[in-house]
Amino acid sequence: MKKIIAAAVAVLLGVITVFFSGCDALVSSLQSEEETTLPFSTSRTEDLDSTDAIAAYYNDLLTRAKEGRAGVSRETRYEISDLQIVSRELEGVTNEDGSQQSDPDLDVLNAAAQEVRAFIANAVKSSSASVAFGEDWGELAPNDIDELSYVEEASCIMGEETTEEGDTEIVYTNYYYGDLSFRPENYPLAVNSVLATVFPYPDEDVIVDEMAKMDDYIVLQDYDCVFEDNTINFSSDRITDQVDYANYTSVIRVTAHAQGVGQLADYGELTIYFTLRCANNYTFDWVDPSVTVA
Repeated sequence: MKKIIAAAVAVLLGVITVFFSGCDALVSSLQSEEETTLPFSTSRTEDLDSTDAIAAYYNDLLTRAKEGRAGVSRETRYEISDLQIVSRELEGVTNEDGSQQSDPDLDVLNAAAQEVRAFIANAVKSSSASVAFGEDWGELAPNDIDELSYVEEASCIMGEETTEEGDTEIVYTNYYYGDLSFRPENYPLAVNSVLATVFPYPDEDVIVDEMAKMDDYIVLQDYDCVFEDNTINFSSDRITDQVDYANYTSVIRVTAHAQGVGQLADYGELTIYFTLRCANNYTFDWVDPSVTVA
């Protein structure tokens, strides 16, 4: 009888040992999962649910970066596209897709258009510049938004990480991504125009002076510009409110009137169309080079 009881006790102890070993493994697994799963971090600035709030937040990001003497690099780019010359009679006449209709005889006009494009491109060259962490920004400083009402629309969202296929859980990154859109304006821009101070517009006189050099083809009479698609998109660390990058982009639609001369004399009055895309792209560096990590 004692042997039977002893055997039963041994079996029971074995079961208990296996049970608690399983519990230990389960606890260990849960602890491991908890340690490897990043908890959600609260943003330093929240409630970015209105256009004014997002625009003010962007201004605050620039102020923090300037006062913190973050390093900054700027790349300025100008791109000319859709340049076309047509006789004045065809101005505003469009194809079925809405594009400007071309003249039947394109050879001479296309050659002139390429020359005009080259001259304008020469007037608005791309450039780059930078200052290191701890240095004053000087003229390299990005422009903030003096008048928030000029921002027509804005959005700011948290970044999301890609999860495994079939996983419906949303995992947020520590970054905000924002977009600001400004209302368009016509030329000439008002003296106090926010667009003129915020965006990297080239000097209009420079473009006119370059086009004036095309006197073998045209004599410029007048021109009109529409400043549209004015946007700023940015990214920031939402935990520290440190801006990562900011891209300023504006599109200028130009319509110019001219008198054809020389090879274009037979075409009489001409209209010149082109699109000028202006961009200032900034990146920020928050690493102090004097601090070394062992």
